[in-house]
Amino acid sequence: MTKYSPANAPDNTCKTPKSATTRKKILAAARRVFARYPYKAATMRLIAAEGDFDHPLIRYYFETKADLFAAVITDACEEYYQATLSWFKGLENRQPRQALSLFVDRLLDYSFNNPEFLKIVAINSVLQESSGPLPGYDAIPRVLAKTHAVLKENMPGAASEEAVEAFANCFDSLIVTFLGAGTCQAMVLGLDPESEDYRQWIKQTLLHVFTPFLEKLVRT
Repeated sequence: MTKYSPANAPDNTCKTPKSATTRKKILAAARRVFARYPYKAATMRLIAAEGDFDHPLIRYYFETKADLFAAVITDACEEYYQATLSWFKGLENRQPRQALSLFVDRLLDYSFNNPEFLKIVAINSVLQESSGPLPGYDAIPRVLAKTHAVLKENMPGAASEEAVEAFANCFDSLIVTFLGAGTCQAMVLGLDPESEDYRQWIKQTLLHVFTPFLEKLVRT
């Protein structure tokens, strides 16, 4: 009679479910790395070192770097969209400058505490244009289109969709420049990109540029 051992036991057990906690840890480490390195320069080893785990573990959850990058983009886009929804709360019946000031404060609170999304957008934008589509990167224009739709729903007055879209596109472009590429912009100004001075410069610049635009849209 054959002696029982784990080696010859029937394989009728289920594999251990993937740990949601470990998956989140990998995604968090990957988000930080992709915010510092463009897609082609980031490696699984860099991500593993960032998260303090062995790099083969990543492939248990994400077979390729492309899969991991796409997952990071998807999660970051959804998080950014949900945050955007919260920034519009309580802006009704406020004067344009007051509403914009409060919106910008909320955006800056979020972005200074969660800088990775806009940095990933900024650091990969040139790569996206020169090397073709990046995995999952098409989620970014989709989420921006969703945020523009929220702006249109919350915009008082009868401004045309084209005018609101122009406002939103210009605003997004400066946000990516000031926050996604903030190190460069702050260097030009002689400021620390993480300082309160730089934050206030961003706010005052956005208010100066967009308040007249917003007031015109509201009056339309």
